Amino acid sequence: MVASQANLDAFPGGFLEDRQVLDLMSTRVDIVAKRVRERIERVGKIDETTSNLLQELSYALDKQAWQLRATQQ
Repeated sequence: MVASQANLDAFPGGFLEDRQVLDLMSTRVDIVAKRVRERIERVGKIDETTSNLLQELSYALDKQAWQLRATQQ
């Protein structure tokens, strides 16, 4: 359900090299992290509690992005 509404390009089917998967996942996590950061600013003006929850999500996504980049090196 979430993936179908995420507005991300379809994940390629078939066999993929490890490097391809890391690149695809890194790009996707970066896109979602950017979207979350944009929403934090908008929601913060309306609902501070929700903004705080989105900040926690943002930190988790940034950690995942960092781990994916570290794996690629």
